[in-house]
Amino acid sequence: MSLPKQNGGRSYFNSPNKLTTTGWEEVRIAFNSLNATKVNLGLTVFGGKNGTIWWDDISVIDTPSLNWLNRDDLPKSIKNTNRRKLTFGTDVRTPKDDKLGISGHTGAFDTHHQPPSIRITNTGNIKEGDIIEINGYHALPTANDQVSASWNHPEIYRRMRQVHQKL
Repeated sequence: MSLPKQNGGRSYFNSPNKLTTTGWEEVRIAFNSLNATKVNLGLTVFGGKNGTIWWDDISVIDTPSLNWLNRDDLPKSIKNTNRRKLTFGTDVRTPKDDKLGISGHTGAFDTHHQPPSIRITNTGNIKEGDIIEINGYHALPTANDQVSASWNHPEIYRRMRQVHQKL
């Protein structure tokens, strides 16, 4: 769960002790449904002792291109309704998230910014009413503005050495 920071970005928390009287706040929770075609949404507070909570204007928004990663070592694919393979760059413009990793400051990720649009560039292969399936990788912020590292990318080892040397 996260709340907006005054200087931009999001403030993540995972403890009911941090939930105090805040007035009305927008709270966002991002998740990746992976291969699931259905999800259950539960609004719950665990460990609460007293007080009042009010849930209002709840929505689930599909944002497949939010924090989209365009690295050569990460596979991506796109298909239309009849499972015909489409091509990024030819049939559909590859999503480019200009806010990726710069929410408030460089290196910060969020789930709050507007995701890049999915733009069709070849209308011959995509027809009105087609359902498009897009598969790729994205950065998903967790508690305290953190994102997972990609162990299949050699750059992670250089960065880990830098951190260890500083420690």
